[in-house]
Amino acid sequence: MPRIPERKIISLILKECGKQAQERPDFHGSGDDCAVLTVGQEGQSGNIAVTTDTMVEGVHFSMDYFSAWHVGRKLAAVNLSDIAAQGASPKWAFLNLGLPDKWRRQPQDFLQPFTRGLCSRLGAFGAVLAGGDTVSCPDRIVLTLTLIGKLPKGRWLSRSGASPGDIICCSGYLGESAAGLLILSSGSKFNRRHLRLNRIVRRRLENRHLDPIPRVALGRLLVSGGFASAAMDMSDGLATDLAHLCNMSKTGALIYEDRIPVSRALKTLCRSLKRPLRPLDLATGGGEDYELLWTVPPHKQRELESEITRIKGVRPFVLGTVTEKTGVWLSGKNGSREISYQGYEH
Repeated sequence: MPRIPERKIISLILKECGKQAQERPDFHGSGDDCAVLTVGQEGQSGNIAVTTDTMVEGVHFSMDYFSAWHVGRKLAAVNLSDIAAQGASPKWAFLNLGLPDKWRRQPQDFLQPFTRGLCSRLGAFGAVLAGGDTVSCPDRIVLTLTLIGKLPKGRWLSRSGASPGDIICCSGYLGESAAGLLILSSGSKFNRRHLRLNRIVRRRLENRHLDPIPRVALGRLLVSGGFASAAMDMSDGLATDLAHLCNMSKTGALIYEDRIPVSRALKTLCRSLKRPLRPLDLATGGGEDYELLWTVPPHKQRELESEITRIKGVRPFVLGTVTEKTGVWLSGKNGSREISYQGYEH
């Protein structure tokens, strides 16, 4: 029996419990990257964004090629990316840590470098580790981080505001994290002799998987300037993430093959493999890029591009347009085809 896709699991949970949340005036955001909560007394209330993510050894990372320091950095980054997608400023983190006995006996081998990595990434964006819980875990490392961010009162980004005619953009090259994973795990999938990459290319792609950079400053800009009609972070690949955004907005999308940002490093990797691999497949179906994906009304596009140039490390790309026709459609030399939900599946 095939396993249930993640989006159907979420819909089943929301069917049972979501109505209670929707009836509360202090909660917003079912289906978004974060829950947005209203806190404080009337007249002095504000909004916070809350997200949580779990990483499981053997599912989300392997100690064969992750250092403990990189595990901590990535756990922080995936949560920071959700906060960025809501346009919030990260503030407080809470860690649930499940460790097998072998790591509990020698904390200097995992716990200390993991914590240094976690706090270095959180601290770089103004967040602190404020609490949590630790438990024993029989056979693998299980990590859950909850992150809380502050929002401008009454203002945040959502997946549900895109309208037909809006321009679809992303904040950087796609597919590089999946390429990095391919290299890092090549001991079991590919012979390293068939990965004829120079050191700079290899390091770039590996770092995109091990140590992604959350686009927090961009998220704050999108919400403070009122530029984005809808936004989310990219964890499951363009084909799936854009389908999520369109589903929430009750729209569709038309994107173009020649506009999808594929880096020279990704092309170099694909050429180096003994088994052919198209860069476009990794760019649309590979996960964990942690770039931001957003839609913007056409009349705001030029002003936004001017503002974004001030943010280091962000290179916005225009992918296509929001449509009335549902589904995510990829247009190329051979016509258009639907690619909805053809990205990474948890």
